[in-house]
Amino acid sequence: MHVGKYFIYACVVILICFLTGTIVLAAEPPLKEDACAACHKDYSKIMPKKHPEVGDIKACLSCHTPDPADHEPTNFSVEIHKIHKNGKNKLKCAACHSF
Repeated sequence: MHVGKYFIYACVVILICFLTGTIVLAAEPPLKEDACAACHKDYSKIMPKKHPEVGDIKACLSCHTPDPADHEPTNFSVEIHKIHKNGKNKLKCAACHSF
């Protein structure tokens, strides 16, 4: 009888760990406050000429909103990460994201 009880407890613990990991990994880590402004003082210098004026990352995400149901990265996310991780600076995730 004790073996069955411990088996159930073990299954519950494994399930809780699995669900917690799934929830944590489901979204990207949040951005630091004014993450972009730490390096980019004038956004107009880095944006395409026809791009609307932006003030901060919140303005970017108002148009470039990821779909939470789609677990694939958006083109915006792919390009931002490509530029900042594979470009000349090769930034670490913690430069922009808070964990």
